[in-house]
Amino acid sequence: MRESTPSPAPKIRQATPLSRRPPSKKKNNSAELESSLILVCQTMHQRLQDNRNSEMTGSLDETFAKLIVNQLERLPPHEKQKRQQAIMQILYEPYDF
Repeated sequence: MRESTPSPAPKIRQATPLSRRPPSKKKNNSAELESSLILVCQTMHQRLQDNRNSEMTGSLDETFAKLIVNQLERLPPHEKQKRQQAIMQILYEPYDF
């Protein structure tokens, strides 16, 4: 049985029509994308500012409590339970002046 070998003749590729948008539409889409990105950035900036302002209005105790909550949320459940018990023990054991 004879194996077929590829022909040394150059292969002819058919040109596929590219779907291109007219340049004006491309510029319009770029402008819309840029406008959307600017709006997203402005919204994010405003929300960050609002969060900072609302956090600053709390008392020192509230800020400390938020710190504790934030740290506890990052712990695995078993470790979190141990830490919560330790905090409760510290809060309720008699304090000697």
